[in-house]
Amino acid sequence: LQHIFEPKDNLTINDIREDIKRTVSKYIPQLNIDDIEFRQDSDYEGNPIKENELTVIIKFTYTEDTFVDTGEIELNF
Repeated sequence: LQHIFEPKDNLTINDIREDIKRTVSKYIPQLNIDDIEFRQDSDYEGNPIKENELTVIIKFTYTEDTFVDTGEIELNF
C-alpha cells in the first residue's frame, strides 16, 4: 500500500520492483525472482487496464533441498 497514491511512472515501478525483491528475499529465501513484468495498458490476456490500475507478473523459481519448481503469478492492483 506504500505506493497506492503514487503516479504510475517508471520511478514508482522501479520502487515496487525493488520492494517485491527485498520482501521476498527476507520472508521466502527459497524463492528466487527470475523476472518482474509490469503491464500498464493490458493484462496477460489482453484485457484493457484502467488508468489507475497496474498488473504485475512475477516469474519465480522455488528451491527447497532437491525440490525445484518454476512458476509465475499475476497480481492486479
